[in-house]
Amino acid sequence: MKHLAILIFLAGSSLAYSQTQQAEQVCLSMVLIRAPETDTPAQVNEARHKAEQVRNSAQKGTSFSDLARANSKGVAAAEGGALGCFKRGTLSRQLEDRVFNMQAGEVSEVMHTKQVFVLFYVTEHRAQFPPEKCDESHGSPRGDLQEPLLLRPLQQLELLRS
Repeated sequence: MKHLAILIFLAGSSLAYSQTQQAEQVCLSMVLIRAPETDTPAQVNEARHKAEQVRNSAQKGTSFSDLARANSKGVAAAEGGALGCFKRGTLSRQLEDRVFNMQAGEVSEVMHTKQVFVLFYVTEHRAQFPPEKCDESHGSPRGDLQEPLLLRPLQQLELLRS
């Protein structure tokens, strides 16, 4: 009976601890350069070259948000490419595997889908953190996301799944 009480206590403590922690998440910015399937091979190469130039500039220290404002055709370009913060499990598997393995301040390789070339910049990579600092409706720290900014980038990220 004593061992059962200890096991119940430990299980309850473990559950209480897991409920006080939030999932790992990354905060992302994005530069999107369009290259629709209808473009000629020369136009696609030009878009790829532009994406590589943006990546090189970011790696050399140019502000990613300035690069996004100047070069991105994404919906968040005016906000410096800021997409917000995303918990594990909310992005496509391919994208999640890439961005959750990046550190804050790191720029992704140029990714190509059928319609775009895209770069991601990790503005913040958070391990688990207490829920009182979290807005449960979005799963991100309070103030990081506003509803209109959340929906548009998520819709744009859906394009990247194709």
